[in-house]
Amino acid sequence: MQAADWQRLLGLFDELADLPDAERQQRLSTIEPPDLAARLARMLASLPAEGEAAPAPELAGFGAQLAQALGESAQAQAPAARPAEAGDRLGAWCLAALLGEGGMGQVWRAERADGLYQGEAAIKLLRDDLAGPGLAARFARERVLLGRLTHPGIARLLDAGEQDGRAFLVLEYVAGQTLSEHVRQRALPLAARVRLLMDVARAVEHAHAQLIVHRDLKPSNVMLDEQTYPSVPRGGAAALGGARTKLLDFGIAGLLDDSGHQADHQLTQMAGRRLTPAYAAPEQITGEAVGVASDIYSLGVMLYELASGELPFGKRGLSRTALEHAVLHGDVRRITRTGDSTGGTGPTNAGPGRPPDAWRAAGDLEAVAAKAMRRNPAERYASVGSFIDDLERWLAQQPVSVRAEDWRHRARLWLRRNAAVAAGGSLVFAALSAGLAVSLWQRGQAQAAARQSEAVTRYLTELLGSANPDRHGGHIPNVLELLEKSRAELPKRFADDPVTHARVLDVMVATYSDMNRHDIAIPMAQQLIRHSSQHWGEADERTLLARLRLARIYTALNSPLEVIALGEP
Repeated sequence: MQAADWQRLLGLFDELADLPDAERQQRLSTIEPPDLAARLARMLASLPAEGEAAPAPELAGFGAQLAQALGESAQAQAPAARPAEAGDRLGAWCLAALLGEGGMGQVWRAERADGLYQGEAAIKLLRDDLAGPGLAARFARERVLLGRLTHPGIARLLDAGEQDGRAFLVLEYVAGQTLSEHVRQRALPLAARVRLLMDVARAVEHAHAQLIVHRDLKPSNVMLDEQTYPSVPRGGAAALGGARTKLLDFGIAGLLDDSGHQADHQLTQMAGRRLTPAYAAPEQITGEAVGVASDIYSLGVMLYELASGELPFGKRGLSRTALEHAVLHGDVRRITRTGDSTGGTGPTNAGPGRPPDAWRAAGDLEAVAAKAMRRNPAERYASVGSFIDDLERWLAQQPVSVRAEDWRHRARLWLRRNAAVAAGGSLVFAALSAGLAVSLWQRGQAQAAARQSEAVTRYLTELLGSANPDRHGGHIPNVLELLEKSRAELPKRFADDPVTHARVLDVMVATYSDMNRHDIAIPMAQQLIRHSSQHWGEADERTLLARLRLARIYTALNSPLEVIALGEP
């Protein structure tokens, strides 16, 4: 049986093992091909009936099948050692508290016990119940790989050894929170989340430079070290009060060959069972070649989750099989079309939570995440460095590589960058005039159009004049303040001039849309449609152009259903 078949078989076993007997049999009857269903039925037969305890011989038989699938002989396993306990001594270290358990082992907080100095460390132990040649080899490989990594964003290997037949690794202890906990509890804005992910990506970039692919990137494998560091290369954590990301758990990492693909495939072909489907690349799930692109995919999933609060495929709490199917066959919603932080199910404290300014992800950041998560590895970013570069461009409000060829997009970004630092004045005039230039209606006689344009220009001139700091106690209104002032006074100001009212509304819609404030642009566009329909009728060109304006906004947000609804009577 191929690795991919075993992964599907074990995923189905996970799903069906938790079902009542009747539902289990019904689900089993739907599985294809028949030989896979038959093998699964034999494995499920080893489970106890509902309400019964598990008979040891049958479970032992299933354990042998699983061990064989992993390339490990059940007969080769040594007798189970006494489980590790607090107070146990391993070399110069004393186990203090169990921090967690994973697929390969346990992680303990330990204290230095030889009296040379006081210190803490994280000690990783290979699980006694899984100790075997295959897992022992992977554990030894993790020690070798960690010894090659010397990046400040990766938890350092301090020591390693074996005592009483028990292998252990001594790692740098990170006292802090996971990435999800850190951003959720602080309700960090989108830019701060992106900077944290860039720190993680730089650590991954270092691992790739050492020909190491992580293969299990996810928020729970990233800890936030709250210590303060004097400097951080290329920005990043220095802007976040000294909090530095630490990448953990290279337990299923692999070595890369010169082509950037995994070189030690035989040793790790079944370690994919220990990957996390929600963050795993499609090629990891199907058992195909894994490489740099697989880590880039996982970084894309993390970016999507940090920006939206949700996972790109499915909801939290889905079975492994359902998640894997979603990754391989499902469609990703745009970040700006997602809802709450839990994807509709699961505990409210799951995941990183939705950033307060999630709307800022529209456009460029969505494009970056989408490119990183392409199903075809060849279509993703060529390197983690390219992924980081686009995140840096987004932070600087510069065109990202996946959209840089669009001159209209570059112009909008130029307006947005300058609008963010402008006091108002000439920049507001430039932004509004640009919106006006692209939104003028091409109808009527030239003389009438000129008179209408003059009325709009006169209004904009008055609006700019209101930015005089003498009228605001020395305060210079910014762009949004002037726009809000205009929006509030429009109905009264142009109550007897519906033509100018409509044209100013259109300018406002275009300007808010260019600033990515779709939360304001959409209701204003709807107001423009109602205004035009009321004064000139549904079939009038001005009403149709108003609908076209709103359709363009929905198209930019990838909302085809709303576009279709606009065309309905």
